[in-house]
Amino acid sequence: CALPISRNRETNQFETVWLCAYRFHLEPKTWSVDLPALYAETARSKADRQFHPRVGDSTVVVCWADIQTGKVDHLGGLTALLERLDAKRAALGEYLRRASFDHIVVADVGDIIEGFDNFPAQERTNSLSLMDQIDVAAVEFWKTIAMCARYAPVDVLPIPSNHCAWRRAGKNLAGKTTDDWGLHISKRLERQNQDAGLPVEFHRAQEWQETLQFDVRGTRLGLAHGHQVNNPDQIKTWWAKMTHAGVLDCHVLLTGHFHFASLRPSGREAQTGRTRWHVQASTLDNGSSWVRNKYGED
Repeated sequence: CALPISRNRETNQFETVWLCAYRFHLEPKTWSVDLPALYAETARSKADRQFHPRVGDSTVVVCWADIQTGKVDHLGGLTALLERLDAKRAALGEYLRRASFDHIVVADVGDIIEGFDNFPAQERTNSLSLMDQIDVAAVEFWKTIAMCARYAPVDVLPIPSNHCAWRRAGKNLAGKTTDDWGLHISKRLERQNQDAGLPVEFHRAQEWQETLQFDVRGTRLGLAHGHQVNNPDQIKTWWAKMTHAGVLDCHVLLTGHFHFASLRPSGREAQTGRTRWHVQASTLDNGSSWVRNKYGED
């Protein structure tokens, strides 16, 4: 502030007046995130050796589907997502404490991050940069894996998906199908576990493949994200073609992508006569307002 002398035009007299100047620094309002360090989380997991091994003759399959870390929609943003994941982990922990089993499969069914290249709206509805999406997704996934490892040996199964793909110009892949951020997170966590030493093994799709098959107590579990088709009713036809090609000759097919839960039979295996089942995993993301606005449901 200053005290300059100026002339009053009405009285033609000189007067002393207060003049003040203010300087403002304006910044766009963005999400401010204090990201937890993956290394600190790993060290905490290493220090927490309170294992509670379960006894049983079954395998628990945990479906980690369509987290879409960084997505902002009508159910909230990052805070809402983290609260939801904490609640789901608490419910899973309660189930594991009372269930009878001796093995756990943690299946990342795809879209663990939101990304920026799947469709144009992602560029304006993300709360995190790509790097921060990967950091948060890795930490949250590790928390889930580490918690499961307290109860039984764990096999982790990630697969490629559309939101995690390396893309240019929208739908076009920039590399091979396994150039995928979900698989990158899996590789990162596998290296972290070399230090943590938890009873966890990681399995990934072969190069250029979008699907994964894993034997669970004699039952062949197949994983695919589901973006290979345009609607969920086409999954069974696509699966039949893949089985004919010898790629997904499995008893149970687990998919994500379509964001709702369902369980449907899909023919029988010729040799054993066992029914094949398609399990569609529900989503953990912040909602899809475009679906609700277009179809009236979400």
